[in-house]
Amino acid sequence: MIFFALCPEPCALSQIPQGFNYQAIVRDGSNEILANKDMTITIGLHADSGTGTLLWEEEHDVTSNQFGLVSMIVGEGNRTDGTKLLFTDIDWSEQKVYLETKVEYPSGTYNVMGTAQIWSVPYSLVAKDVEGPLELEKLGITGTTTEFDEALFEVKNHSGQTVFAVYNEGVRIYVDDGSKGPKGGFAIGGFATGKTPSQPYLIVNPDTVRIYINQTGKGVKGGFAIGGYGTDKADPQNFLFISDDSVRVYVDNADDDTPKGVKGGFAIGGYGTSKGNQKFLTVSDDSVRIYINDNSAGKSVKGGFAIGGFGTAKGKSKNFLNIDIDTLGILDPSEPRILWYPLKNAFLAGQVLIEDPDSVGRNSFAAGYESKPKGDYSQALGYKARTEGISSTAIGNYSFAKGSNSFALGDSAYVSSSDGYAIGAGAMTTGTGSFAIGSKNREFGDNYTLSTSATGNFSMAMGLDADAEGLESFASGIGVKAQGDYSVALGRSSTASGDFSMALQGTASGMGSISIGGGTATAYNSLVMGLGTSSGWGSVVIGNGLANNDYSYALGYNASATGDYAIAAGMYATAQACGSFVIGSYNKIIGTKESIVSTDPAFVIGNGTYITPSNAFTVLKNGYTAIGHDNPAQMLDVNGQVRIRGGSPAAGEILTASDANGNATWEPIGSHTHSTTDIISGTLTVDRGGTGSASLTANKLLVGSGTSAVITPANLHWDNINSRLGIVNTSPAYNIDITGTLRTTSTTYLATSGANVGIGTTNPTNKLHIENGTGAAKIYVNGTTGNSSLEYRVSGSYVGAFGANLDESYIFMYSGGNLSLKEGKVGIGNTAPLEKLHITGGNGRVEAGYSFFTASDARYKKNITELTESLVKILSLRGVRYDLVEDHDVNYGEGKHIGFIAQELEEILPELVETGEDGYKSVAYDKIGPVLVEAIKEQQKHIESQDEKIARLEALVVELMNK
Repeated sequence: MIFFALCPEPCALSQIPQGFNYQAIVRDGSNEILANKDMTITIGLHADSGTGTLLWEEEHDVTSNQFGLVSMIVGEGNRTDGTKLLFTDIDWSEQKVYLETKVEYPSGTYNVMGTAQIWSVPYSLVAKDVEGPLELEKLGITGTTTEFDEALFEVKNHSGQTVFAVYNEGVRIYVDDGSKGPKGGFAIGGFATGKTPSQPYLIVNPDTVRIYINQTGKGVKGGFAIGGYGTDKADPQNFLFISDDSVRVYVDNADDDTPKGVKGGFAIGGYGTSKGNQKFLTVSDDSVRIYINDNSAGKSVKGGFAIGGFGTAKGKSKNFLNIDIDTLGILDPSEPRILWYPLKNAFLAGQVLIEDPDSVGRNSFAAGYESKPKGDYSQALGYKARTEGISSTAIGNYSFAKGSNSFALGDSAYVSSSDGYAIGAGAMTTGTGSFAIGSKNREFGDNYTLSTSATGNFSMAMGLDADAEGLESFASGIGVKAQGDYSVALGRSSTASGDFSMALQGTASGMGSISIGGGTATAYNSLVMGLGTSSGWGSVVIGNGLANNDYSYALGYNASATGDYAIAAGMYATAQACGSFVIGSYNKIIGTKESIVSTDPAFVIGNGTYITPSNAFTVLKNGYTAIGHDNPAQMLDVNGQVRIRGGSPAAGEILTASDANGNATWEPIGSHTHSTTDIISGTLTVDRGGTGSASLTANKLLVGSGTSAVITPANLHWDNINSRLGIVNTSPAYNIDITGTLRTTSTTYLATSGANVGIGTTNPTNKLHIENGTGAAKIYVNGTTGNSSLEYRVSGSYVGAFGANLDESYIFMYSGGNLSLKEGKVGIGNTAPLEKLHITGGNGRVEAGYSFFTASDARYKKNITELTESLVKILSLRGVRYDLVEDHDVNYGEGKHIGFIAQELEEILPELVETGEDGYKSVAYDKIGPVLVEAIKEQQKHIESQDEKIARLEALVVELMNK
């Protein structure tokens, strides 16, 4: 639908008009102006009524201007229809003429826009007969249009702009905002008969509208009101009412009486010469809208929008609602405001601080004390809450949401990553997509322990001081840390630092490791349940034991599996050999950890104590088995008695190899009650079918018969004639003749003091005589713990010793002092020398036969410079007398000592002071000589200079006295 504002203009001619001007503003069905559009307008003239005889019809092809205004002259268009062939054939005086308008827009569609009576003819007839000024007692204009936007009467300026117009709904006055007249704008005022100026009641200027009301007026119409009117006797309906205490606007919002005009409701807007209008304030039945030009320079003190208090006192009133900033968009220092920030379409309330427009994000929101919604579409609420990320939210005291789509809630909550959440006092999130939920521990007032933090991407930390650092890690509890990627830490003080690790009240640092119950799992895929330590790959500890080699298992109280693939179960059970299995308590600890050795234990039952470890049962990897000890020499090695029970109470049997082929049979063992001269008699079956007799005569054991006996296998030979025993030797030459190595596990000694021991000689001449036919002779002293040494005693009293410490230092010790060698350093009177020569005790004195020399050849030196200001430095030194502190290992003798304080000397001559490894400082007293020499030389120069001055002064005195 196209709306047309009809604006016929009477022609001020002295005869019947032959044409007249016609202007209209064209709008579409949405009330939008059709600017710069081509269209066809058809004008029809009817006799006596809008539907009467069609006298004349013509077409005009027109183009609207930028305001939607079209102009034409009726009578000059192309005739299309009508009873009159010429426009001049119309008799304007014999009938009323009505003008009908039709518009073709868009092309092919005609719209009838209405009909209105033309009143030009009476004015022309009157003008024809009037000479001089026109005087009318009354001028009446009656319109027939029902359109609200169609003027009944209009006054336009030379540019075609409406200045004054009367519509069905009211009267409108438009004032050029560029007017420069002394009465600028539009004014309604009172008048008087005196010479005093008139009293303005209503003034409309380009920048203000002012209404003046007599507050002392007593009429019933007091104040200012805009209301509706009608023909009935009812009271008028107020639309706008202004009194001394209020301003009221009434808008009809009844459903059955809704205003039909496009100007419905209430609006305050700007105006100008350009197309359209600018709304400032609009009040309708469903909304209240305020529009502010965010590009305005804002130089007027009335700029912006404010709701405030008023009073009679001087000074600035307090703002309650304020939309007002300076020209730069800055509000600094902060002020209490409810502020719409048009530069960014943002809303701020509370103590508002805007240090720079960049401190406010687009479409953001802030409430509280100096909160900053810097990120676009963000929210900051609380005390100095801050957002920087897009669509971020910060709520709470000093909360900070820095990442995009981040959320910080709580006192000092912090999120720096995108899609992160920090909820709780001090909660911190730096990983992408991570969650930190928990609070700091306020131990003393506002003092905090470490905060709950989620620093790994997609991690989650929950609890008190929880920390999730690894990728996709999870930490929940008190003081827990999930540091490895994909790790889990639960409980209290748990740490999962290995990737894929899990710690529940413990520490899991190995990849894929698990710790439950306070223990430590440090190796790949290790597991600890309890307070133990699992440090080998795939190792397992249950209890408080140790499994520190690969795939080892420790179960029980202080059980230790220290070999690869070893298992230890029990109390202080230790499985050291590779692949061994130990149960019981306090077993003997032997074996190779990383490889299989046939003589190492395979299975052990320990039955020892803390002081005396022992094995009840030992099986070696070669099959040797020991009962009652830990070192079996045969397939079955028993320490103690063996009791065999058979089918009858009187005899038992033993499984033997009874024939040469090694076929085993059960053989009985005969026995009877022994006497003092006979314990065993009869035939004893031995290996491979051999036999031997055993008898006891005079408390002696006779094995076999003859001059000698050989016990098979031939490892032990007894020479009965010479009373000699051969071990791995069938022809012993000495009382005990051993071929091979002699080992003793207990004390070995020579009973008589006259005996000598020879090594490499058969004729020892000293208590220990060592000979080596070729090469050097050495004594090898090796200890597994502690220091190794040779001691020297006289009548049992200690005289001295030579030994070596575990730190590879060599020490000579005697009852009066020590001499030590360590890392190329010599110590006298101490065991840990700190210098090339370190002397302790003996007054620290070193004596030489004649002189003590220090290397000082010029060929040893470079960058040689002369000493300067030596006298000043010497004069700055302080010599002191002192006593030594007794609790230090320094003995310079009794009585007073003199010297320097090293710390004081170091400030003046640092080259003379050295700080030892123990932190104590020493002084090189011998090096102070060159400084003294140069100081004396400088002093001598001063003396010689003074002598010259004295000589000149003496000569001058003599000269004066002679005058």
